[in-house]
Amino acid sequence: FALLLLLSEPFCAPWPADPATAAYTALREQRLDDAVSSFRQALPCNPGNVRLHKDFAYTLLRTGDRLAARAQFARAMQIDPADETAALESAFLDYETGRRREARAAFLKLKASQTLVQAKAAHAFDEIDQTLAAAIGRWRQALQRAPDRWSGHEELAHLAEQRDDLPLAASEFLQAWTLRPARLELLLDLARVWTEQGDTVQTRRALVAAWRHGPPRVAETARELLHGEVPAETEIALVIPKAKPEDAGGP
Repeated sequence: FALLLLLSEPFCAPWPADPATAAYTALREQRLDDAVSSFRQALPCNPGNVRLHKDFAYTLLRTGDRLAARAQFARAMQIDPADETAALESAFLDYETGRRREARAAFLKLKASQTLVQAKAAHAFDEIDQTLAAAIGRWRQALQRAPDRWSGHEELAHLAEQRDDLPLAASEFLQAWTLRPARLELLLDLARVWTEQGDTVQTRRALVAAWRHGPPRVAETARELLHGEVPAETEIALVIPKAKPEDAGGP
């Protein structure tokens, strides 16, 4: 039994040593695939080593694997929350992988720091914020000309949520759903935003309506968010608006 335990445990030589040394040797020799493989072997033996996680992240970036690199920077931040270099790199990767809201929040936090990353974070935050503000402005103008365009309200809601304008996001998601009640997945968007606003009553009503009336995927997601609880028949849900004949298709 003891032998089986020994065989199941990875062999971990003291840092710095193989396979960590092998990873850096491979990096110097431009053998990126070998470096990635060696880093993967080294990390279980050095789970709390921030430098190793960050160097692995930079190596993954050189291979084009941004999602895996972001995960390694995130791990480095968990180990050392004061590592603002890892936080900055993670924020840039959030933005590059479509997580604009998370990136904006991270840059805003780093913008207030008094370290060398402050200038870069401030520039990145301003760029994201101005881009979102301009897009929100354009959609607001478009909806003034075509207020019944439900997809425009949905797009505006997503942009507002990314900019942390939760009241606007909730209002626009609600307007989109009112115009296109068949789009019951919008109830999940509403529930998410209302949850962040602390409106537990409206959140639950939206989830109950989604569970009762939504297609299987929406109903199952609502059930999960209700922690598997089946709502009572007497429980109040959001009232489903009546669909207009022209709502059968199109944007």
